Amino acid sequence: MLTGNRLHQKVKKYSPNASAIANKHRLAILYLLAYGPMSVKDISKNVDLPQVLTTHHLRKLLASAIVKRKKSGRMMMYSLVEEGFFSWYQLFDETPFGQNILSQHFKSK
Repeated sequence: MLTGNRLHQKVKKYSPNASAIANKHRLAILYLLAYGPMSVKDISKNVDLPQVLTTHHLRKLLASAIVKRKKSGRMMMYSLVEEGFFSWYQLFDETPFGQNILSQHFKSK
């Protein structure tokens, strides 16, 4: 079990992602993107936010590497980054929870 400085060093890289998703609008955006790539206009319409505010939330998600964007014609399309989600597993991989519960869960899928 890590403690003190070693524990803080381990969790430090997960902090930006945690703060990025600690918002109901950003969680809603992630949920929408789980269905596939979307434009800012479509995301904005579905989360019922002004486009400028949606863009603000997308910037936070982009900075945390949970979301990526790709130009498609004249539009920017946003989608999820798989590695951004799977990296959370690494936070717990050395713990009994990670070795027993999570490992069994991922093996059964």
